[in-house]
Amino acid sequence: GLTAYFGLRRVGEPNDGDTVLISGAAGATGSVAAQVAKIMGCGKVIGTAGTEEKCRWLEENRIVDVAINYKRLGNKSLSRSIREAAGPKGVNVVFDNVGGSFLEAALSNLARGARVVLCGAISQYNQSNGTQATGPRNYMNLLVKRASMKGFVVFDYRKEYGTAIEDLTTWIREDRLAFSEHVVDGIENFHSALMTLFDGTNQGKVVLRVSKDEELHALCENQNGNNERIRSKL
Repeated sequence: GLTAYFGLRRVGEPNDGDTVLISGAAGATGSVAAQVAKIMGCGKVIGTAGTEEKCRWLEENRIVDVAINYKRLGNKSLSRSIREAAGPKGVNVVFDNVGGSFLEAALSNLARGARVVLCGAISQYNQSNGTQATGPRNYMNLLVKRASMKGFVVFDYRKEYGTAIEDLTTWIREDRLAFSEHVVDGIENFHSALMTLFDGTNQGKVVLRVSKDEELHALCENQNGNNERIRSKL
């Protein structure tokens, strides 16, 4: 939540009525960023995701106003789909978790004075088989639109964590902020859980549950018994 909070508020600097575009909108960071945008009074929030299920979840829970399945565009390009969703004035704030082709499509649809927030570029991580990471070919649109593009790391704002946590907690209590967890059971499934971040099969924050509550309770009881036996021999 902190990454979404600071990235959108401090780097994106949204204004009332702004149109906001978020990649990876069904993920842990993207979904919170989308909701923070709405809380801050943005006029339209557009999100991209990779399955129909994720897009339905985003729209049905009013996390975004328009969800675009970038894997099922039909005969349209991603750029055109964004343009149709945003309208002729373009996008005021881009919150990018993906990079690659999404970033190019976003740069093609900037409003004048837009702010592009670089949070991540998961499409470019772990390139294999000699594939080179790609950058946006149309970066000159930043100049034409008098726009800015800035990266950040959440630790930059560590002195403000208290305020951010208070805001996020309040919004959750007021049912203004929802979140989703993708829970995977068993430490032996650590690798497959990690891979969901890269293949797009997760929805929300990925949580690896080492053991269920009853199993953990039994383990603790057993450990307490062992500790008592050890102390009795000292």
